[in-house]
Amino acid sequence: MIFALQDGSDRNTRTLAKPGDIEPLHVLRSEFHAILMKAAYTHGIKTLAGKKFVSLQEKGPEVVINFADGSLVTADFVIGADGVHSAVRKCIFPDAPLPIVCGRGFVGEVELGQYANGITAQFDDPKALHMDPIGGNSFYHCTYAPNSVSFDIISFNHPDQQLPLDSNANTDWSPVKNLSEERGNLARDVESWGFKRNIVDNIRVAKQLTPLIVLDLPDLPQYYSSRVVLIGDAAHGILPTNGQGLNLALEDAGTLGDLFGHFKNAQDPVPRVFELYERFENRMYRA
Repeated sequence: MIFALQDGSDRNTRTLAKPGDIEPLHVLRSEFHAILMKAAYTHGIKTLAGKKFVSLQEKGPEVVINFADGSLVTADFVIGADGVHSAVRKCIFPDAPLPIVCGRGFVGEVELGQYANGITAQFDDPKALHMDPIGGNSFYHCTYAPNSVSFDIISFNHPDQQLPLDSNANTDWSPVKNLSEERGNLARDVESWGFKRNIVDNIRVAKQLTPLIVLDLPDLPQYYSSRVVLIGDAAHGILPTNGQGLNLALEDAGTLGDLFGHFKNAQDPVPRVFELYERFENRMYRA
């Protein structure tokens, strides 16, 4: 992967994978979601779509979950993986601090090639991060198909005055409504920050732009209650790009799975598993 300043200077190449590791794989969120759902179905894991969590009650060795449609589900334990605005977190830690806005930006997609307006969409490298350390701006892109590239632009400088969100947008990854106008405005902003010309041109022909907000999550008192545990960005503040929250949730889920495997013969492994998970997370994220 290439790291460089916004104008392309001071290039630095770094290998993200250690010897023997699998190289990072870039895949669209929608495609990865389809893969996960298919795997869940193949392994007989029941999934319920269209459900909205409302509240839960811990009752001894069980947890009762209430959904907006009035239905109830009783479980041995609950894993809250519902993102930085986690309703599960609010339920078990009602006094926990709220997420803090520390940046704004956009995530987008562009098809490489020649366009009718004379722009040739192209990048110098398959994957790169261009940074404006003084201005507090960054541009990251990655090729996920032969002629398809995803990118994200983030400004950390004065977040309350940064890139304005589309008036119809929300925090649920809704694409901008007026694509032509928004990409023109964004291209002018990025150009004023001193970014390379081909980066600016690629923004001008982006096929999709979605506003994003970068949120930091202050440390929680702990990551679990009696029989409810938090994973991913429901528990940790992290950049909302490149699926990092999802990847972190998968890593946390793997940790829980390994721990449950060590106590599979225990009558009630949940208290011990959650205690050890807390200790592991503290070493990882609070050291």
